[in-house]
Amino acid sequence: VDALEKCKGVPHQRANVLAAHADWLFRHGKLVEAARKFAEATTVPFEHVALRFLEVDSKAALLEYFRCRLSLCPTNDKVTRALLGVWAVEISLAHLNELRLTATTPKAKAALESDRSKLHALLKDCKDLDIHEPIYHLLQSHGWLEELALFAEARRDFSTVILNHVSRHDHLGAIRKLADFQAAGAGEELICRFAPVLFMAEPKTFVSLLLRPQLDKVGALSVLPAVYLPRAPKAHRAEAVRYLKHVMQTHPELIGGECGGDGPATSVIARTSAALRPGCLLLDSDLVAGAVEDATGGGTLGCGSWASGSAILNAMLVLHSVECADARAAASAGIAGGLGQAPSDTETA
Repeated sequence: VDALEKCKGVPHQRANVLAAHADWLFRHGKLVEAARKFAEATTVPFEHVALRFLEVDSKAALLEYFRCRLSLCPTNDKVTRALLGVWAVEISLAHLNELRLTATTPKAKAALESDRSKLHALLKDCKDLDIHEPIYHLLQSHGWLEELALFAEARRDFSTVILNHVSRHDHLGAIRKLADFQAAGAGEELICRFAPVLFMAEPKTFVSLLLRPQLDKVGALSVLPAVYLPRAPKAHRAEAVRYLKHVMQTHPELIGGECGGDGPATSVIARTSAALRPGCLLLDSDLVAGAVEDATGGGTLGCGSWASGSAILNAMLVLHSVECADARAAASAGIAGGLGQAPSDTETA
């Protein structure tokens, strides 16, 4: 300390004092403290310090050296900062892997969590550097997927966050994140992209997300291919109908109607449900044409068109017809089962 005080105003002497102090700390086994001093001693070559820590196999000290050099590096020196960032993340992951293998005691687990929090801070320091692809690769290859999601979210790379949840079959987590990202104005495109996977995995939760007022701008025709699954299980079809009814009520302009509880869209829904009688496989012969004509004021969209708003009507009709077919099949099975039952002893007597 006295030597540093006397070196004020003489940069090269200060650097020499720091280098001598760092060397003394290193020789006395205080490696992490030595790493901090070496980072300030600019006269000592970078490769020399890194090799010394590698020779004694001290990843913690080497990581501290990289982190300190990164914090001291000028913001306009992007190349150096990028290299230091990638090296620091790689060494940090190698160090964490070793700690994770030996974390069997409370003290070891506490040390693991402490170093893990340091990795989180390091990732935040690297979020604005153009090194996200190698860092993604490092985090994924080492199996630190939670940290990958945190890093991607810090970079506002929402697509990678959702993809990470989906790849781990955490579909509920992906839907929750979509709700959060929608508040940040980045949810609509992601919803359309991941709708097929999320609807198949969690139909009720996903449709509940779509029914939020904040997501009214999500294009119904873009989501329709994901939810229109006539051969899907009954629960999926019921949720698809719930979504389509919501679309017809809140966006009647898609089918040429007007807003309002008693408007054309509402009457179309009523006619669709009434025309498909339970147990009946046949549709009202004029239902589709009449529905489109009622909704458009003359059928300008054209019956059967799946590239326009009438696709919503067509999907509703098909899904309702599948329900009718299932009801008829169940009724037929019940009748056949009743006829095939053997007579009871009382009936025989």
